[in-house]
Amino acid sequence: MLRLSKSPPGNLLNKIMAYGFWDSFLVLAPVSIVFYSSFGLTMKQIMQLQAVFSFTLVCCQFPAGLLADRIGTEKLLVGGSFLRAIGFSIFLFSSTYIHFMFFIIFFAVGVSACTGAQISILYKHSEAISNGGRKTLKHFGRFNSFQLIGELISSIIGGYVASHSMQYLALLASISSWGPFLISLYFLQSNLRPTINKIEKTSALVRISIFVRDMRWLLKSLNVVTVLTFINAVGWLLLTYTVMWFIQTKWTEIGIPMEHFGYIWAAYCLFVSLGCLFIEVIEQSINLKMVLILNRAAVILGLMFIRYNNHILIIFSGLLFQVSRIFQILIMNQLNQSIPAHKRATIVSLTDSVFRIMFSLIAPFLGSCLDHKGLSYVFSFLLYLSIAFFLGCCLP
Repeated sequence: MLRLSKSPPGNLLNKIMAYGFWDSFLVLAPVSIVFYSSFGLTMKQIMQLQAVFSFTLVCCQFPAGLLADRIGTEKLLVGGSFLRAIGFSIFLFSSTYIHFMFFIIFFAVGVSACTGAQISILYKHSEAISNGGRKTLKHFGRFNSFQLIGELISSIIGGYVASHSMQYLALLASISSWGPFLISLYFLQSNLRPTINKIEKTSALVRISIFVRDMRWLLKSLNVVTVLTFINAVGWLLLTYTVMWFIQTKWTEIGIPMEHFGYIWAAYCLFVSLGCLFIEVIEQSINLKMVLILNRAAVILGLMFIRYNNHILIIFSGLLFQVSRIFQILIMNQLNQSIPAHKRATIVSLTDSVFRIMFSLIAPFLGSCLDHKGLSYVFSFLLYLSIAFFLGCCLP
């Protein structure tokens, strides 16, 4: 029987950093479309899987919050990590659309439980040894760095392994998925009490009434700037996220070696992380109106370049979508600043939910368009949609 000794908060912080690394170690990410296609799935079926993933996350957010209030975030993180690992164990033996659907559901439920829990535990243990302040922010930045390192390394390894064997890739994904679960067991042995208190431990009816009250307040207090910022935050994030799901298909179409998929994906991740380091400088240099214009220009130019069968233009178009990701951080920050601090959780949750629901609706449609009309039609459709979005209600 595994026996874990009690650990001081400082040691547990190192475990949290390790958790962040393995949680982001997703070798499937840079070659996911190619992997599913190798088992005969159509693009419509692949995008249906992603739609189910997004919709499941939305459905599980509220129950995950209630469960965290009842059992504590540590136990929730263990349970979510276990479901996530079970999902990848199913993934290892999957070969049909139905099998992959079971994997996606288990994975989505696990992710919904882990996402908020790991951040909550990070802040709790950080504050226990630093009394809040700058050190807490430093620990949060360090956690994001470990996540980035995990994503970078897994992208490179995933592309290399996939170029040799998809079965080995599935085996590696399954084995590495148990890393977060094993690490999460240490949090149960924390000397700090579980993160349950009288303020947080509320009934479902109380949480619903609070959410309804906040939504009423938002509807009454919204102004034109806030509404336009919200539409931009959701709309351009939706366009960027959707394009990045189809870009692997374009890489395959023009003959980029699969081994290079991981290098390109890792380079994109590194670019975004470097952009985030200078996010404060960018925010001080340009106002919101210019951020909105540059964000739209990056997406529209990216969609224009990606339609050409040129390696350099296509890789550069992907880089433009990463520029858009950086600008979207600024847009979300502006949206958060326009909302009182005690209401921000509601607007953040609403933004994420609207984005995921919209993606769940549009993804299968675009997948079907690709199967029947080709990739050029899909990118042209997204280009015209982004231009219409730019010229429509979202002009600054």
